[in-house]
Amino acid sequence: MPRKHLITIIVFFFSIALMPPTFAADGVEGTSKMNPSWKGKSDADLIALVKADVKAKLKKYYPAFKCDQFEAYAADPNLLPLIPDRAMEQLETLGYLFQIEGKAERADQMVTIMRARANNPNKFLFAPKLRAEARRVLAGDSKPKQVAALVAAFKELPKGRFNGQMAYYLTTTKRLVELAGKMDRESLLTPMTAFEYLKDTRFRGAVADNMKTYERAFAQLKPYYARQRDPKKYAFQNVDIAGKKAWPVGVGIWDCGVDTTQFEDRLLVNTGEIKNGRDDDGNGQIDDIYGLAHDTADPDQASINDRLLYDPGEAVIAQYGQFLKGIMDIRAGMSNTPEARHLITTYKAVKTVDARRAFLLNLDMIGEWAHGTHVAGIAAKGNPFIRIAPFRSAWAGEGRIYHERGPTDAELKAEMQNAKAIAAFINRHGIRVVNASLGFDRDYVLEAILKEGTYTDPKKAERRADKVQAWRRKVWSYVFDHCPDTLFLVSAGNDNKDVVEFETVSSGIERPNVAAIGAVDPFGRWARFTSSNRKLVKLFDWGVTVPSIIPGGKTVPLSGTSMASPNATNTAAKLFALDPKLTPVEVKQILWKTGDPIPAPFYGRIIDQRRAIDAVVNDK
Repeated sequence: MPRKHLITIIVFFFSIALMPPTFAADGVEGTSKMNPSWKGKSDADLIALVKADVKAKLKKYYPAFKCDQFEAYAADPNLLPLIPDRAMEQLETLGYLFQIEGKAERADQMVTIMRARANNPNKFLFAPKLRAEARRVLAGDSKPKQVAALVAAFKELPKGRFNGQMAYYLTTTKRLVELAGKMDRESLLTPMTAFEYLKDTRFRGAVADNMKTYERAFAQLKPYYARQRDPKKYAFQNVDIAGKKAWPVGVGIWDCGVDTTQFEDRLLVNTGEIKNGRDDDGNGQIDDIYGLAHDTADPDQASINDRLLYDPGEAVIAQYGQFLKGIMDIRAGMSNTPEARHLITTYKAVKTVDARRAFLLNLDMIGEWAHGTHVAGIAAKGNPFIRIAPFRSAWAGEGRIYHERGPTDAELKAEMQNAKAIAAFINRHGIRVVNASLGFDRDYVLEAILKEGTYTDPKKAERRADKVQAWRRKVWSYVFDHCPDTLFLVSAGNDNKDVVEFETVSSGIERPNVAAIGAVDPFGRWARFTSSNRKLVKLFDWGVTVPSIIPGGKTVPLSGTSMASPNATNTAAKLFALDPKLTPVEVKQILWKTGDPIPAPFYGRIIDQRRAIDAVVNDK
């Protein structure tokens, strides 16, 4: 990741050259192509190309770093100013290149520099895989010494972060590495894709060749981490406001779909519309009784507002629904649960490129099916006054409808029309809070284009990525600006990136009626995946192993800033229900003032629902 896909339920951690969708021009499908001028280039040639690109980007993002001063930085990292996330990405690439070139000491020193000077406090244990492999090589040819070096390197990690690394190693096999390298080689287009090829084949290949050594280290670490006790769980608050003096409050769930049968007594009802296949209230929408839906893959667009839950089909649900918890266990750093192990074992058994793509597409589909209902369940807990309005936008999930291709210009325009319809619905029905656990960063868009090879000219790919991202920023900004009386709570993202530096839409957009929500784990610590920004991501909430319902009513614990955001929405909706005169800005201020400060070096405040409600009730 680059390579983090949706800021939704399906974020794949196997990191073996996953094939994201591309953003193609009108009428153009994504196809794998290699830059013709790169055909026949050796690994050494590719390393030189990537290294030149890194140096150019460091001049842009972090001019303080002088490559010829590396030895001085290694001796005293404090010679450098704090490193922004964009530069961390480039320095990490340089560290991997050192390792691939056989310069393990330099690779290890680079990890030390990055950890010491990272501006992002969540990167204080950055690049653990690079550190481990560098230390293994530096230990020499003795296998016992290599095991000892790996044990020492991994012991730098707390238990949760160590567990979070295991999915990578559990899916590192020679066969999968070879398959990844073959796919990467077909998509060589830019230094970015060249680096992915080198990292998969040369770095991960070395890990696969020495997996027995890693496994011996893991066996020694198992009792070590088993002895570590978890800290005291954080006391997240959820206050049931039944019986309190309150008023109905409209809450939009802008997502990939909601199972409305789970909330029949708490749905917002458009009384001007009845189910008859006509636009009764004259707003341009047919049968928008409970909300809106938009799905370009649906052949019957005229009556789609009646289908507020995406249905992947009984076969997909039966076969892939079992993987939901495993996906999110891996996301939360719990790779050793039975569900996570089952998913990993199934994935490792995939033998062909086509089968792998089908497997990942079906996971996207099951995520699209489950995600919005889970979010709505979190937002509604303890609030009998909530009136839910689902806004199902398939393009916001993207993995299915744009599978291995991107939106055409016509489809981008359709996204805007969908957003305008949602804004009109919000205003017409007085919806006070909208939860949007959705988003993309600019690098995601660019890498999608590059991976598929839709464009053989990198500059054209860059321009297309800029166009798509700028358009989507315009889409979200339109809704925010046209609904000033509505508070939008959006998920920060699951990339551990700065949302401003990486131009994340929508969490990187600053508006008075918008707040991006970061995630903390059950112990009140920043989730290892949460994206951040000191100015825009100031509020945090529970986002790891959060229980809620999925379609059909089964309760499943899932993880992500997608879960943190509706926890914040839960509190905000209750505040509006208790005092409908509150403005979005006032609610944001209450959430901040009553929040629990997160200890340094981290920042932000964890929303405290009880204190926030008390502040509103006592002020009335």
